[in-house]
Amino acid sequence: MRALWLPVAALMTLAGCSGGDNSSSSTPTQTSELRYLQVSGTAPNSQYVVDNKAKLEEAPFNGTVLALMSGRIIFHPTALFSSPSPAYWFAADQANLPNINSSILTDNFLLMRGNADASFDPFSDTHWATASANIRTVAQMAKLGQLKGVAFDPEGYTPGRNIFTYATYSGHTFAQCKTQLRLRGQQFMSIIQEEHPNSVVFLFGGLSMQRELLNAAQAQADPDAYIADRLENSAGMDGRYGLLPSFLNGMLDVISTGMQIVDGSEVTYTYSRSEDYTLERELTLTYARNHLVDSSNRTKYANQVKLGASVYMDASFDQLSDSSNLAHYMNSATRTRFFNYQLYWGLKTTDKYMWIYSETADWYKGTDIPSGATTAMTSAKARVDASQDQGDSTIEADIATAEAQVP
Repeated sequence: MRALWLPVAALMTLAGCSGGDNSSSSTPTQTSELRYLQVSGTAPNSQYVVDNKAKLEEAPFNGTVLALMSGRIIFHPTALFSSPSPAYWFAADQANLPNINSSILTDNFLLMRGNADASFDPFSDTHWATASANIRTVAQMAKLGQLKGVAFDPEGYTPGRNIFTYATYSGHTFAQCKTQLRLRGQQFMSIIQEEHPNSVVFLFGGLSMQRELLNAAQAQADPDAYIADRLENSAGMDGRYGLLPSFLNGMLDVISTGMQIVDGSEVTYTYSRSEDYTLERELTLTYARNHLVDSSNRTKYANQVKLGASVYMDASFDQLSDSSNLAHYMNSATRTRFFNYQLYWGLKTTDKYMWIYSETADWYKGTDIPSGATTAMTSAKARVDASQDQGDSTIEADIATAEAQVP
């Protein structure tokens, strides 16, 4: 998903105005643990990774997100990953997964798509039995390969259904849907930690998906009433993921010691200012916790949910020639400096993972990778690891010049 850029001015009032306890958002973990993850628009399957990972290991990545050959859409009424067509896919996945990790690619995740088959009903126990079996298969395969964990993408791609959008339900109240999605979140997490204990559930987006809602809520006389109304009724981003907080609360209800959830903060895809990144920490880890997390789960959220960061490389280098991208109004050298700037501030504010998303580049084949991208990755991480400043005194002025040209 391509995130919309939110101007810094719209977020500025978050600082010092979190509406509750502020203890969890301050300082990221030690920089020596920082990791780059490679994420593709079409996640490579296990066979593609095994066949081509040598090239990926030449880039500065520490891991990747890959998919089973036997399936990736877990919310389906009938299709089981354990009995795919053709049948040999399942055996191929079993053979491939133990060969994914390497001394370089240490943090790898197995993908589950959250968009559901159009006919999938979260209120159907029969449908959920199939989904549970698929979740179990992915967790088992991740454990078989000794992968870091599973990656869950909650985006409602089309065709299909977004089960986190209340508007897709009929015959149920919003309260009923919240209760049901919380139950399904409990079951989702229970299966994963049973099959792959002490692992990581990497969400492409968690409560960070509600960035704009939470930013607007702080200006309201009754933030919680405003949030509740928007989650139920909005046609925007807040409503499209209005049931995701319930699902996440369900995950937190049952999360076991040793498990960790990463909010990958997909909304940071196209951030362009240091303030964007630092305020995102406050927004996701403090304000969201105080207004979207049940009081019984706030300690677990503070201790077991970590923040990630992301960058959309196609936009950073204007690889799709999109006039809405800042990089569209930069020359080649400035785009590389811009990418370095985004990486630096993402790494400065993430707890561990910075994922680089691309729809154009194929890092496994070394094709369509922008000139300067690899050097920018290495440089940004080295400066953060060494606790150095960003080192480019003019890039923010260049960003401002580009911003002035965006329609």
